[in-house]
Amino acid sequence: GNEEEFGEETLASPFSLEGSMSALSLSANNNNGGSDGKDAGAQVDETASNKNGRKNAWAAMGLILEETSKYDAESSKWNLLLRQLDIKDTEKLQEKLEDVVEVVGSRDRKIQEQIDLVIKNVKQKFDSEKQKRNEMEQRLDTCQEAIQKLRKMVKELQAQFTVSQGK
Repeated sequence: GNEEEFGEETLASPFSLEGSMSALSLSANNNNGGSDGKDAGAQVDETASNKNGRKNAWAAMGLILEETSKYDAESSKWNLLLRQLDIKDTEKLQEKLEDVVEVVGSRDRKIQEQIDLVIKNVKQKFDSEKQKRNEMEQRLDTCQEAIQKLRKMVKELQAQFTVSQGK
């Protein structure tokens, strides 16, 4: 099955691999090989040193990928050496990343403020145009009412005039 080995401790893995890769074995040993004389696993880079000039026991970690197949009795193993990043470099990268996040965040805020300002101006423009249109419609309604009254008065005057002419 799938196992992860850390030193002499073995844990069951909660995942399985599909296809031809059917098992995964991870080993991290501190230069002592395996406890059972198998593959040496991860070899520690003895030349690495920490800030004080002392040797760092975990400056690198080995990763062993083991492929087992139901069609092949022998498994294939790949050894990969993973070196630890210098903490100074990662701190600098983290600071740069934080700076980038801050710059992008402030730029996003400025862009959002500009968009909000444009939206506010457009709303004000539409509101003022709507108000002007409503005022014009009220004036037109008032004028139409006045015209209707005037038409009635003209008809009444014409009717009176024709009645008075007919006499």
